[in-house]
Amino acid sequence: MSVIPQLDAHISNVLSQWIYRWLPLPVRATGETTPVAVDELTIHDWMDYIVYRLESDGDFTAWVKLMQNGQVSALALSTLIFENIRVSLAGGARFIDFYHPLYPRLLSCIKDPPNCLTVLGPVETLTKPAIAMVGSRKASGFTMRETGDLAAALAAEGGVIASGGALGCDIASHIGALRSGERPCPTIVVLAGGLSSFYPRYNESAFQLLKKSGAVFLSERLWDYPARPYDFPVRNRIITGLVPRLLLMQAGERSGAKVTAQIALDQGREVFALVHPEQDVRALGSRQLLIDGATPFFSAQDYMRMAWNCEPSSGYQEGSDFETL
Repeated sequence: MSVIPQLDAHISNVLSQWIYRWLPLPVRATGETTPVAVDELTIHDWMDYIVYRLESDGDFTAWVKLMQNGQVSALALSTLIFENIRVSLAGGARFIDFYHPLYPRLLSCIKDPPNCLTVLGPVETLTKPAIAMVGSRKASGFTMRETGDLAAALAAEGGVIASGGALGCDIASHIGALRSGERPCPTIVVLAGGLSSFYPRYNESAFQLLKKSGAVFLSERLWDYPARPYDFPVRNRIITGLVPRLLLMQAGERSGAKVTAQIALDQGREVFALVHPEQDVRALGSRQLLIDGATPFFSAQDYMRMAWNCEPSSGYQEGSDFETL
């Protein structure tokens, strides 16, 4: 038996979720790998492979070392892997491991890519040009309107909108993509928990409408695992990793959206930020990012003009009169 990178990716993914500690990709191999139909493997197949890897000499893979230390049994891990695959497939999901041809290329280049993604919806959407839109959960009316309009315009032009499905700006961007009339709906909802149920429940009706319209729901978590507080910032690296550019629609001074924009910058992504009225304290984080060098835009129409003309909007100046810009 030989080392199979796809199986190592699945094992690392499941084990990392189980012990709640991200494990790095075991084999960062390049080139062709032999495709393996993981959904056809039995518990015994998984156990045989795990035992083989444990008994191999000179292996310093993170998941192998953990198991050699006796923290997890081969039978328990094999059972968890098999059951997660079984219930996910029953729910209509597919698995995209790091070596799958549809694994997003940009995401594969970040320093901590997911070992495996669980996907509901048309996986081909993952191969299309995408742009991230994030912002406050308690967004202003101006922000919500501009977010929906901009997402609809970008989707109508062939773009895919990636966001996190949260209240406020996130769900406005997904619904904006739905408004574009394009089908399947060109949006990717990256969830912090497993795909057996969508969080937050407040957006359930919107999620179901998106699902029926062909939106993609994506997670690195196991099918039945609920979202925990730490999962949300970890999830955000996937949103930014999927795209070359992020649009920050509104961010408070200490908001998760501001942190997500910083993650995007750390990953080498472009960051654009919507300019808000100076008196809007809900946009202090956006204002700081603009001062630090994010590219400003003043409305959905302004951004689309910039995109078509490939010219930046006039520079942001702190204290400028919003109404005259």
